[in-house]
Amino acid sequence: MEESFVCETCDNLVEINESTQENKEEFLRQLERIKKDNKLSVIEIGAEWCPRCKQLKDIFDSIKTNYEKDVNFIVFDYEKNQEEINKEFDVMSLPTVVLMKNGQSVYRFDTIQSKKKIIEIISKYK
Repeated sequence: MEESFVCETCDNLVEINESTQENKEEFLRQLERIKKDNKLSVIEIGAEWCPRCKQLKDIFDSIKTNYEKDVNFIVFDYEKNQEEINKEFDVMSLPTVVLMKNGQSVYRFDTIQSKKKIIEIISKYK
C-alpha cells in the first residue's frame, strides 16, 4: 500500500514507498542504540530536497560541537527509511526533530526554530 503526504514547507507531494532491506536494518540498529543510550539524542528527520531541512541542518551543524560530550546528533533521511521512520516517529511534515533520552521521546518539533530556541531546548533536556 502506497501512502503520501504533502510537505508543509515546500508543498511537494511525497510518496511513501517501501524501504530497502539494508536501509531498514541500519535504521533499526541506529534506533536501538539511541534507545539504550542515557545521553540525550537529537534526531533530525529530513530529506535532501527539503529547503527547511537544509536550513535546520545548518543550525545543528553550528551548535553540535558545543554538545558533543552530552548529546548525540543523528540525522535520518526520510527518503531512505520512510516506512520505519513513520512507524517509530509518526512524521507528518519535514523537517521533524525528536529529542530522546533513556529510550523515551522527551520533546519534538516540526517547524523551524531559531538557533537560540534550539539551544534552550537542548539545554533543558541534556
